[in-house]
Amino acid sequence: MGVEFGAEAVRHTHDASSGSGRAHFVRGDAERLPLRSGVFDAAVCECSMSLFINKAQAVAETTRLLRPGGKFGLSDVTIEPGALPAELERDLGQVLCMADALTADGYVELLEEGRFSVTTRLDASTEIIKILDEVEGKLAAFLAFQRVSGVPAGDGRLKLSPELIAKVREMVTSGELGYWLFVGEKQG
Repeated sequence: MGVEFGAEAVRHTHDASSGSGRAHFVRGDAERLPLRSGVFDAAVCECSMSLFINKAQAVAETTRLLRPGGKFGLSDVTIEPGALPAELERDLGQVLCMADALTADGYVELLEEGRFSVTTRLDASTEIIKILDEVEGKLAAFLAFQRVSGVPAGDGRLKLSPELIAKVREMVTSGELGYWLFVGEKQG
């Protein structure tokens, strides 16, 4: 069972999994989950907690859904206070899950306040570097294609992308930006 905020994503998931019986998604808000209390053994929130307006309410809703002893797997971007560059403070930072991300300790605190005992805390920040490597390669190919083909470069922001990728890479290397996995067990 999965919950997705966007109606189009739910439709796409239903179309892609029709007939398999393996997955079912419903449209809903993480802060008001449209599911019964205490019926799930586990829940996963992958790289979206940073996007929720009321993170504590989303965790409380997850707590509500789980049976005692249920597991909650949470993975998300982490960022140290004040580390976000100005270029990423608005829409782009939101799209990249950075604008409202917590520190690794902040996610642990969020889970503990939501009645979870954190049993696993894993730094997977090297995965960001792998993604940056892929993006950097694709961007270089696209920019080369633009130069060779004479395709207009638009408003010029795309040309700044290599600098931004380098800045994000530096943030990961210095520990200001990360990607962490947490597992919590519902208490009581």
